[in-house]
Amino acid sequence: MLICFVNILSLLAWLDQAEHTDAIDLYIVGDQFKPRSHFTLKAKGYYAIYKQVLIDKKMPENTYPDPLKKGVELYLNYLKKDSDLMMYIYKYKDVPEEELMLALLKKFKHYGLGDTQYFEIIKSLRQKH
Repeated sequence: MLICFVNILSLLAWLDQAEHTDAIDLYIVGDQFKPRSHFTLKAKGYYAIYKQVLIDKKMPENTYPDPLKKGVELYLNYLKKDSDLMMYIYKYKDVPEEELMLALLKKFKHYGLGDTQYFEIIKSLRQKH
């Protein structure tokens, strides 16, 4: 979810910069591409949100739609030392990297991270402690 919504935000920001004025239909799908929700929005304002999130690492006041807001929150918080992800990795610091990575893929699907990303996070956290 996290990575998907960062990609959506990037695309909306690009459309905003390109001064796209038509309505945009955003469909959120779940497993097996089953539709979960649908939103109609305009690109205007998403470049500013993009800069706040990806450049300044700050939570914007208004982010629409709600699933995008949740994705932004996940993105801004997942690497903080007290996030659920980091606490889990620290809790299982003695588990071999491969085994821990597989557990992370299952437990934290909502982040949308892959094995390489999890390996990097594990290595980084273990080097610090």
